[in-house]
Order: sequence, then structure tokens, then C-alpha cells
Amino acid sequence: MSLMLQKINYLAVFTFLALAVYWTVTVTTSADTYWHMSIGRNVWQQKAIPANDPFTYGSPKTNYTSVEWLSGTIMYGAVSLMGVKGLILIRLIAGLTSLYLFYLTLKLITEDDLVRLSFVAVAGFLLALRLSDRPETASFIAITLVNYVCILYYFKSKTSWLVYLLPPVFLLWPHLHAFSPMAMAIFSFWIFFFLITKRRIRAPFLIIYCISLLLSLLQLKRFLYPFIVLKPAFYKILEMSSLPERLTANKGFDFFNQIPVEIYFYLAILAFYIAAVIFAVKKTQVKNISTIAPPVIYLLLFTVAFKFYRLIPILTLTCLPGLLLALKYVFTLKQDTHTVVKKIFYFSILIIIITSVMTRNIFRGKVDAFVITGPNNEIVDVVNENWKQAFPKNLPTIIQNNLASQRIFTNGNWNNYVIWYLPQTKVFSDAMFEYRTQQDYQNEQTIAASTNGWEKLLNDYKIDTVINPQDLPFLYAKTQVYSSPDWKLIYVDEVATLYAREDIVESLPLDLSLIQPELSTDLKFKPENETQAVDQLEKLMRFDPQNAFARNQLIYYYTQKDLNLAKNLAEESKKLIPKDPTFSAQLAAIYTKQNNCQSANNFAKEAVAKSFNHILIKDNLNRSLQNCNLYYK
Repeated sequence: MSLMLQKINYLAVFTFLALAVYWTVTVTTSADTYWHMSIGRNVWQQKAIPANDPFTYGSPKTNYTSVEWLSGTIMYGAVSLMGVKGLILIRLIAGLTSLYLFYLTLKLITEDDLVRLSFVAVAGFLLALRLSDRPETASFIAITLVNYVCILYYFKSKTSWLVYLLPPVFLLWPHLHAFSPMAMAIFSFWIFFFLITKRRIRAPFLIIYCISLLLSLLQLKRFLYPFIVLKPAFYKILEMSSLPERLTANKGFDFFNQIPVEIYFYLAILAFYIAAVIFAVKKTQVKNISTIAPPVIYLLLFTVAFKFYRLIPILTLTCLPGLLLALKYVFTLKQDTHTVVKKIFYFSILIIIITSVMTRNIFRGKVDAFVITGPNNEIVDVVNENWKQAFPKNLPTIIQNNLASQRIFTNGNWNNYVIWYLPQTKVFSDAMFEYRTQQDYQNEQTIAASTNGWEKLLNDYKIDTVINPQDLPFLYAKTQVYSSPDWKLIYVDEVATLYAREDIVESLPLDLSLIQPELSTDLKFKPENETQAVDQLEKLMRFDPQNAFARNQLIYYYTQKDLNLAKNLAEESKKLIPKDPTFSAQLAAIYTKQNNCQSANNFAKEAVAKSFNHILIKDNLNRSLQNCNLYYK
């Protein structure tokens, strides 16, 4: 027993456990995941691979190539058995398996465990950015598997038993995710490399390659899907953009702060990689192709991120072994050399990971960041509202219990959430954009922004339910159904407002007839309706004690009537919903009215910090704190 304990690599165990905790705490489920799970449910019910998107009404044709139906089915099965924990389990299995294969690959290159674990920590940190419970996690495992068996053969001319998994992997991969061409390119490079360097290729290894290639080509449409789907140039998705496009997305506004953290890592690794290759080439012993080609090819592959910046995490996982190969020829990677530098590097990455765990946010990550533009389309600020729920979690139950909804119109990211929780309804669009036309996008934007012709489109599409985003106060476009007498406000909270056409309302969860969330004033009701509107807000707060909209409205109201009552409600709300900065801002305003500028300043600072310097939070504070001569830039 003691001998077994001595053999345990405690630093490796600690590193992998730290990354598992980091992924569990900081990674949030992607909106697309709900679409994939809905597809999985559909596959389970229909017992067929989908050829049409059954969830939308916004496009006349909905046929598409399903390359992720198997991932969706696995997710659906996991969630059906274990609830949300099923997604976390898949995330951890995919992440840890990928990193373990990555670790084994690095072990082939160097015996220095601190170097290996430093690389594992970097890759694991960046992997979190794409481990958001999407089919992409399947590609992490598959690509690291291909890398491992090929690099093992490169060093030892040995065929691992894992190589026999590759044919089923390439058979299933085009049904799990669309990145199989990347792995086939790596596999093909190594086969070509072994041939031109006259390295003897064992028959099983070559046969496995031929079978894998054949299985991929037999599914050519799915295999080449990434190249097909990139054709609709009219539709710009930020995560599909190139590295230069992502760097200039905010037009230089707050430039360094708005660069995603993975780009900083990528540019640092790239610079280090280029330098390592240059120095390696200068070494006399690496002037032959058999030595220098692998790190150079991986370097070239690493530059693909300039075309698609979203690939940074998976390219880091794929190409770091190439960097280590180059470094091996520049430095003597022994355990007793460069120890201080290696320790500093490893523990620096570890501190970043621990900081991310403690803040429950990927280090320096701007979660849910979006741009605020002025009247001339100039950027005013880039803000984030990650203190709010990402989805309108109260609304599916309310719709299910009170409305006969069939066609729902809502914010793009919420469509997938709606179809998962309300399978009897349809939405305008969802995660699948392959079949959509430019006209479809224009119609959607027209309805969302209520521009010319939106009411006709609303009727043409027979939309009966609208879910508008709720914000502070006018950051998102909102469909202005509230201006029509045929529509009712059904529910409102700090995340969303729910409207329904009168003819589909079966019952009301509560009466909100005097509440008008669209008003630009602090109080969202008209002065002549004060008494009844306040009563409706109090009932709304009792209906949902965590409804920050109702609480903020009542605090605004009581601030004008009874400061002690307003203060008590603000303090209670702050304890109940601690992430929300608006209650700290409310307390700052209340203490200003009581001439307690020290307390006002403390709560104002807290509000600014909690809101990540939100421009509207600061504007509200600057208006309410004038008596204390306080100003926040």
C-alpha cells in the first residue's frame, strides 16, 4: 500500500482536480445546448436522424445536414437520467479524458513533470472557454487521441491499442461534431511524413488510417460540413470571426480590456512558438526534415486561429506538443534545469485558475458582454450583466400554466431555451442557421426592433407570444406589442417581459394591467395609477420573492415616501439577491438623501464593482449622489 502511495504523482492529481473544479464552477451551459438536447429528444421520439428543423416557423424551408444529432441524443439521455448534473458529468469526462491524452502525449516528449503539468494547466485553462456543454467536447477527445497515437508512433514506432479506436471514432465523429477534417488532416500529415522520411509503417497502423479515411469519405457531406456551412457570408457571427475581426469588433473602444483572455494567451504562445522554431532550425542537429517538420507543421496549424479565433482552445490543445518538440531541441528539458522558471510559470497558471474558481468567472472574462451604441452608432461602452440569470427561467412554467402559446418570438439566445422547455411551441429561429436566408434575418430584425412593417410580419407569422429582454432601461431592441390593445402583459421580472395575444390567454398568474415596463421613467407606472400599481407590484413580489424588478420598483417608490421602509427593503433585497448591484445603488441613493455620504460612497463603490463598471449603473449613481459631490467615471 505504501509503495502504491509513493508512486502516485500528487502534483498531477492536484492539477487535474483543480481543473475539474475550475470547469465545474466557471463554465456555464451554452444557449445552443438546449437546441442540441431538443434535437436529441426528437431523435429519441422519432427514432430517426433529423433532416428538417422541427422547431422554427421563421423560414419556409428548414432542411439541414445534421452533424451533431448523436451528441444531442447523448446530452438528452444524460439530462433525462441525472438532470443538469448529467451535463456537468459529460463536461468533466470530456475535459479530463482530453487532458489525460494530452498529458500522455507530452510524456512522450519530456520526462519533466513540471513542464508537462504547466502545459496541461494552460490547455485546461483555455479549454474552459469551449467546454460549455456543446458537441465540440467530443472533438477534444478525438483530436487528442489522434495526436497521441501518431506522436507515439513517431517516437517509438509502436502501435498503441488506442489506435484501434480510430475507425469507430471517424465513423461516429461526423454525427457528433464537425471537426473531424482537422483530425484527419493531422493523421494524414503523419502518414505522409512517415512515407517521405522512409519510416517503416507497420501494417496495422496504415490499415487503420485507410479504414478511417474511407469511413470519413463515405460520409462526405457530413465530413465536409464545416466548409459548406461557412458559405452564408451575409450572416456575421462574432465567434466565427477571424482574429483581426475579433480584435476590431469594438472599434478600438477600451481596446486592451475588451480583448478576450484567450487571445492574450494565443499571441503569447504563438510568439514563443515562432521563436522556438527559429532557434531549433539554427541547431545543426535539426536541419533534417524528419526532426523539424512536425513542430513546423503544428505551428502552421496553430495559425489557423487567425482565420477562426474560436478555435484557439482546441488548437492550443492540439499544437502545444509541437511547441514542446521545438523546445526540446533548443533547451535541455531535464528536471534539474530551469527549475525556478518552470515553478514560477506553473504556479502563475495555477493562481489564475484558483482566482477564476474563487470569482466563479474565467479570469478577466467578460461574460455576457455586449456593446452599447449611441445615436450615431458610435460605441458608448461595453458592459456585462452577468449578475442576472442568462435565461428567463420563470417563463416556461407561466406559459405552460396560463397560455395556449404556439408561436413565440424572443431574443435569439433564448429561442433554444424555449424549445427545450416548451416543446409544444415553435420559435422564429434557433441555433441552426444553415437553411436561413438573408430575408429571414431581415424579417426577424424588423420584428425585434419594431421597424417599418413589423406589425404585418407579426400577423403573417401568426405570432401569439412575445418575450422581450428586460434591461436598464433601453439596451436591447424590444418588440412593441405593448402598444397594441390586443396584447397583455403577463409577467415581468429583471430578465424578461412576457406578452401574449388576448385570444390565447387562458388565465392570468396575477394582474399587471397597470405596470408598463417600457416607460423610460424610473417608476414603471403612471402617477394616476399609483395606489393600484404599487399593490400589483407588492403582489408580484409575493408571487416571486426574488423578482428584482418588483423589488427595485417598490424601493424607488418608497424612497419618495418613506426612507426607512425603502432602506429596509433594499437591505433585505441585497441579502436575498447578493449579486445584483442595483440594490447597492439604491442604498447609496437612500444614504445620500439621509446626508450619510460615507455610507453612500461605500455602497456606490460596491454597486460599481458588482456591475463591472456598468455605464448605466454609474449614470444612475451620479444622478442620485450629487448632494454628496460624488462622481464615478
